[in-house]
Amino acid sequence: MSVVDTNIGMLTHRATPRIPPELVDIILAQLSPSQYAAGLSKERREVTTALSRCARACRTFHFPALKVLWRDQELLHACSVLPTLMEHRVKSDPHAIDFDDDDDENGNEDWFVENGFDGYDHGHQYKCYFYLPGPLSQEAFSRFEYYARLIHTLRHPRMIHTTWDPSVFMFLQQAALGRQLFPNVRELVWHYATSDLVTVVSPQIRILRLACGPYIDDDDDYANTEEAAFRARRHAIKSLIPGVLHMLPELEELTMRLLGHEDFWKLLAPAPNHSFIAQNIRRIEISEPRAALMRAALPAVSTIPQLTELKITLAGERSDNTFFSPERRTWDKATIHPFARLHRLRIHANPTAMVAILDAIDAPELAEIELCQRTVEEPIRITQLFHDIIRTLCDGHTDTLRRVQLVFQGVKTARFLSHIQPLFTLHQLRDLDLFVKTDGALKDMPLADMVASWPALERLAILTAVLTPDALARACPGLQSLTALRLSSVDPSTGKFSLATPASQPRESGRKASRRAAPKSVGDDSITGHALRELRLDKPVRIAQANVSKLARFLDELFPQLQVERLHVLGEVGKLQDARRT
Repeated sequence: MSVVDTNIGMLTHRATPRIPPELVDIILAQLSPSQYAAGLSKERREVTTALSRCARACRTFHFPALKVLWRDQELLHACSVLPTLMEHRVKSDPHAIDFDDDDDENGNEDWFVENGFDGYDHGHQYKCYFYLPGPLSQEAFSRFEYYARLIHTLRHPRMIHTTWDPSVFMFLQQAALGRQLFPNVRELVWHYATSDLVTVVSPQIRILRLACGPYIDDDDDYANTEEAAFRARRHAIKSLIPGVLHMLPELEELTMRLLGHEDFWKLLAPAPNHSFIAQNIRRIEISEPRAALMRAALPAVSTIPQLTELKITLAGERSDNTFFSPERRTWDKATIHPFARLHRLRIHANPTAMVAILDAIDAPELAEIELCQRTVEEPIRITQLFHDIIRTLCDGHTDTLRRVQLVFQGVKTARFLSHIQPLFTLHQLRDLDLFVKTDGALKDMPLADMVASWPALERLAILTAVLTPDALARACPGLQSLTALRLSSVDPSTGKFSLATPASQPRESGRKASRRAAPKSVGDDSITGHALRELRLDKPVRIAQANVSKLARFLDELFPQLQVERLHVLGEVGKLQDARRT
């Protein structure tokens, strides 16, 4: 059922239900489609259908259901209530047209395509576009206005081979007579490089997202970047952004589209004080090439006094660039002000750039950091850069950092432990993710000794480490979530329990494997009642069926609070635990 049909066929009842309006709002809020992934997922369709039925059931449910149903909407759905909104298709690539295959009897390339057409014809691809053929009637606009005021999150996502004609926004503005089209929008997501953005902006917007991804130029004509019309629209929207930000005094979150040049950023931080226009922003995401980032973007955003979260994606960089080398540096570090209130920093870049960016950002209150490698480096080079990144990261943040996430690949196993030594000085650490792909498994990694350096640690993920769960339980009783490569093997000298087969030994199976047994008791009262709730293994090895129940008993006794639905060691272990406890 379409979201625009909710006021059709409403039932009427003589008796008014005695249900408090607040309770109705709470119940219907549980059906919000926004809690599910965007698209046509089964769950999203089910809750949307349920809300539509509630809206039609009776007048008591009608408006509360509509508020939930329309709270988060795409622009296409919002405009679909307009009876004259038209959709047509034209061939999207004129260079691929076969002129021997006439589109109609006159050879017209822009002929109307029949309903139900799948978008392809003799290898040609068609572009869909929406438009309004003329001014809106007062009745049509009133219908649009009724639903538009219910929208709090408005999305205009980029759809491949789909575009909007300016007539839609022109006739909407004409009918509005100066009123705001979406007066209650708090979050605006706009992925198209079109100046129509200014027609839907309202002063109460707190979240503005102008890009759907850092690696592409987000536009309906992204494949035709050489076309003059595309380049003009892209330049225009970049030039309009300063004016848009002036219209949003309550803006708190901003995702910038790629500007690509220093001069666009200078418009955002104009003379004489060179302060960023939107001074109340708390969270910002930027994606820029190296020159624009270091010479203009970082100096501009460093002037935002309330900034607590910053994400940086280095655009269009290769691993062999030398721009960030100290001897080749061509930017002034003094132009980048201290980030006095920055709490969270995320950097997606090549390792060489990471070192320079970390060195340029002075954030005395930094508590969370995420570093993600975007390029493949030579093992020797990435290993040295990884060491420099860890050292730079930890300098000055030993008492503030509480969450660290590192995503790297190609680091040499032999030097991994020595390179992460600076992390042991982060005594306030609560959450550590080391998604570092090395050239081999760290079978002798002293996890128990490592976690002793982090007494407050609650979550640990080291995908290269082989896990000895009982030793780790003793060392870190407060750990709530753990991710490792796999369980360790049986150690003949200590008798520690494991069902994993060492990589250096042949895999056991059958009767010989079934003779392995878990200890009847963990035998240490100090680790009973361990806080661990989630256990994940990246590469759990296969074990004989006879040993599955033994592993389940062992883990259940070692970690009594482990939640079955979040256990990812083996599906069979969770099933056996569940069956045994019921």
